[in-house]
Amino acid sequence: MLYILTLIFSYFFHAYLHEYLHLIFTKMTVGVDKYKIKVYPHIDSKLGFVWASVWTVRSSVANKFQNGMIYFAPRFANIFFIVSIICLQKFELSIYWKIFIASSMVDLFVGSLGISEKSDLKMYSKFWNLNPWVPRLVGIAASIFSLVILI
Repeated sequence: MLYILTLIFSYFFHAYLHEYLHLIFTKMTVGVDKYKIKVYPHIDSKLGFVWASVWTVRSSVANKFQNGMIYFAPRFANIFFIVSIICLQKFELSIYWKIFIASSMVDLFVGSLGISEKSDLKMYSKFWNLNPWVPRLVGIAASIFSLVILI
């Protein structure tokens, strides 16, 4: 039962962190007048089914680099957790900590798939003129490598 509660908590924590990083970077780059975060699965009017979302009214118009940073922002949390996994590999972590940390790798893996045309990966690749396969392969490799180290 505690495993299930840990999974549920980890999902909501990482969903909120993911969406909040979008919001922070939007505030830092162009400013935000209003926002709304939903960290539960729902149907968005523009995107269809999503696991979580953030809606903002921006104070100004973002350029291509700023838009790319806004969509890339959640990857900074993923990078932090990858570094944490590497630094903590000398310690014997409880299964609950492993589940919590692995949730970020699941976020990175799913985010690296970039299935939807409006996915973060496709959007920052478009704004930064990147081939989406480069960040896709790096993200998938980093998430699998980190999960192998963690287990």
